Amino acid sequence: IEVMNVVILFTKETSPVDELKHTLYETIGDGNALIFQNGTVIEGYWEKDSRTDRTIFTTKKGDEIEFVRGKIWISVVDNSTEVAY
Repeated sequence: IEVMNVVILFTKETSPVDELKHTLYETIGDGNALIFQNGTVIEGYWEKDSRTDRTIFTTKKGDEIEFVRGKIWISVVDNSTEVAY
């Protein structure tokens, strides 16, 4: 898989939610994020107000992140997940 942007979105995980052991991730609200592009990482935040709104990614200063043209891979992980890079 080759992508230009990789996003790690940290959020609340609830598991298991049924007899098949499915996991739910809270993707409405806000939280921390790591955005990787062009060999660098931006430590920032994500925010999404409703199911139909788009997710906004910002820097710690509050500036919206401009993604590099190309594919974006988003991984949603629990807040307690440690990411080494």
